[in-house]
Amino acid sequence: MSLWEHSEVLSRDKLNLKTAYIASTPPSNPVNGMLWVDTSNPNLFLIKVYRNGSWDIAKGALTDRVIAPTPAGSDYLTPSSASASSETPHITGSSSIGQGVNHLSSHRSQKCSFYASGRHWIFYSPSLGAGSIYYTSSTDLSNWSTPVALDKQTSTEYGWDTWFDGTYLHIVLREAGTYNIYYRRATPNSDGTLTWSADWQWITSITLTTTHRVCCDENRYVFVLMSTSESIFACKSGNNDGTWGSGTSWSFENVGGYGAVGSYLTGGKMLAAYVISSTKNVYFRVFNGSSWSAATQVGTASTDYSFTTPYRDPYDGSLHFTYSESSSVKDVKVTPSGSWSTSTLPTSLGCLGSDERGILYFWHDSVSIRVRRLLDGAWGSDILVVSTGPQRVYSGSPSQTYVYAYTTGSGAPYAVNAAVFKQQYPAADAKDDFSSSGWQPNPPNQQDAWIRFDLAGSNIGGVAGCRILFGADANYRPQAYKVQSSVDASTWEDVATQSTQPPQGWVEHSWLAKPNTRYIRILITQHGPSGTRLYEFDYYQSSIWRHGHRGD
Repeated sequence: MSLWEHSEVLSRDKLNLKTAYIASTPPSNPVNGMLWVDTSNPNLFLIKVYRNGSWDIAKGALTDRVIAPTPAGSDYLTPSSASASSETPHITGSSSIGQGVNHLSSHRSQKCSFYASGRHWIFYSPSLGAGSIYYTSSTDLSNWSTPVALDKQTSTEYGWDTWFDGTYLHIVLREAGTYNIYYRRATPNSDGTLTWSADWQWITSITLTTTHRVCCDENRYVFVLMSTSESIFACKSGNNDGTWGSGTSWSFENVGGYGAVGSYLTGGKMLAAYVISSTKNVYFRVFNGSSWSAATQVGTASTDYSFTTPYRDPYDGSLHFTYSESSSVKDVKVTPSGSWSTSTLPTSLGCLGSDERGILYFWHDSVSIRVRRLLDGAWGSDILVVSTGPQRVYSGSPSQTYVYAYTTGSGAPYAVNAAVFKQQYPAADAKDDFSSSGWQPNPPNQQDAWIRFDLAGSNIGGVAGCRILFGADANYRPQAYKVQSSVDASTWEDVATQSTQPPQGWVEHSWLAKPNTRYIRILITQHGPSGTRLYEFDYYQSSIWRHGHRGD
């Protein structure tokens, strides 16, 4: 049964209905499958069908309601591209720290960068063997302070690590010339100095200790993972005031390897990941506040040290670390319940980090440095950060602007550089199917700002509606906007108008299906108090057009 013969505005003389109910109010006592032509709006008649207790615009999918449908049952389609009147693009770039080094201590596991007291801080050790640990900082990511050496030297390139908990810097190292392991805590200051809370705290002395990783739980009790030629040890401090106290330790394995420990859950829970030298097997264990769980093997690494420090995903609280296999890099996701899964990343092992919006994975291919973002629990596409051929990429720590170190040059001394990545709001992020990324004009309250979507790269028929995802911050939800359609991106027709601020989440708009549409534009006529952010956009074609004028 044909509901309409062609694309002109729907009216009674264009209908060929035998039993449909045509009125401004729905029929009484409806039954499933009954059709109603809603004439309450004289300019826009809508064909509706009664399904499971409610009237639905007839689009052909049982789960495709006027409210936002579930992804699995949705008729909604993703546009092919997006552009805007202006956008706030991702911030990328690099600057020179200014000194050449013969070596920059271990990447992959090393945490060497953080943001505190209005400054970006980078720690590094330039020597392959014993040597000093230096730090430098910057307020503008262009001018870096003269590097300052710590008053205790470290031994081996893997012999130290840092962790910033949002207030304090925690550092652990193996003392040069000895097997003593020390810990110290500092407060970063706005003038580029560090205020130390106590002298170096001796933890233990272990023969042939090669690598150490440090972090702390939400109560600032410090965890250290130490790797030797015989065992992998985990230690926990007895105090949380910058002194070590009567800490406890556990031996994981009686075989050498390398390890990383990372903050996991509230309640003092932690996760440790490590590689066994003799087998290259990769394991993780969870500390529940008093003891460690049994080891869980997640794969086999290509080398002892080919894995990264774990980082937490703010999206779902899971913890992620990566390791390198012979031909790929695996991302291991460990959920708060302890279950785990893996996914594949680029073949060149880089470094893992996180900011307030998700996990970041930096890697290089000898030509450029690129970053992938973990958004809504899934990995996005590569974003170019630095196009100069790097030698190695070194990890950073969470902040709104993510800063990390890398080296360039064909031989020592290598140039040391700081690279920058900050997640922003380009137009393309409004069609990437991730709810935690989206578009923002530049400035955020730009007058008559708009974002335009090319639906399919050519004119298509039957476009009958769209849905828009807005965020939780009401300051960035517009007060009013128009939805417009066009075939040439020049002449626009209003198809929907929003005159009040939309709620958080998906907002749907429907209109009479059109014979030809290529572009849909969202024109912001009144911003929110701070501007506008639009996180996702999808559109649909009516089932009548998508299925050869099939009646519904």
